[in-house]
Amino acid sequence: GVRSLPWLILTDTEHIVRTDGFGTNELNEKIKAMADAVR
Repeated sequence: GVRSLPWLILTDTEHIVRTDGFGTNELNEKIKAMADAVR
């Protein structure tokens, strides 16, 4: 059958969506990219 894919939404501390539509396998790199962008 059809399996649904996880769809994650990553927000900043002000709850503004910064990235979306990625799977759990990309979560760590997305978080790191957001942390690097803040610096």
